[in-house]
Amino acid sequence: MTRNHGWVILCLTLLLTACASQSRYDVDLSMSELSDAIVEAEGEPVEVDADVHFSPFVSSGVWFTGQGTSDLDGFANNRVLFSYRQTLDLDYGAYRAGPGIEMSFTGSDDVYQFRGALFFQSAAFRDGVVEGYNSPALVGVDLGVQAVYDQDPIEFFAGVQGTAAALVYEFDSPVKIGYETFDGDNLSIFGLGIPLGMHVMLGPFSLEAVYTPTVYLHASETTIGATNDLITWSTHAPLSFGFGLNW
Repeated sequence: MTRNHGWVILCLTLLLTACASQSRYDVDLSMSELSDAIVEAEGEPVEVDADVHFSPFVSSGVWFTGQGTSDLDGFANNRVLFSYRQTLDLDYGAYRAGPGIEMSFTGSDDVYQFRGALFFQSAAFRDGVVEGYNSPALVGVDLGVQAVYDQDPIEFFAGVQGTAAALVYEFDSPVKIGYETFDGDNLSIFGLGIPLGMHVMLGPFSLEAVYTPTVYLHASETTIGATNDLITWSTHAPLSFGFGLNW
């Protein structure tokens, strides 16, 4: 898949960039302790002591080289789909994912395909895990490369997929750190999965179903710097059904 090497490198770069973030503060509380403090505050602002992270900003660049523009040539077949997305829980972690939506782009030839998808899903903390947080949701991007097996009129595909996402949630009471006030926080997530799917072309339209067993790793700290003591890793299987256009 010579002409798609550039897309593979781009996928890896986007995923690593999304996951290489550092918390702004060093908060001397864990996620569960901060939750308890919010509950005890009963709606009043919660003041939290924290040290500021003074680390140099690091920027990096990635250069793509090759003969002409062959690495980034267009795909022979393309499609855009809007999908209903649900997640099957394969274990019992601190939260569960609910229904959501997904918008995906797929470019393919007769052997391989590149698939990228943006998604948003509702979520819910499991009973007894935390009480001071509300309105959790999952937002992120899936990027993957799959081999295509054409069994006309159905195409089957399987491969590898990386996910960069965040569990976002709000606080029941505002949290003050230094001169800033926060109404919510988020926890970064990185996933590695094996997508198994099928695709059918109906003239200019496309139907697609994708099932992706995935292992998710969660950051050790939230964005504002609370220590993650709720969940280190989890296994889930996103399942999406989509309808769209192809060209």
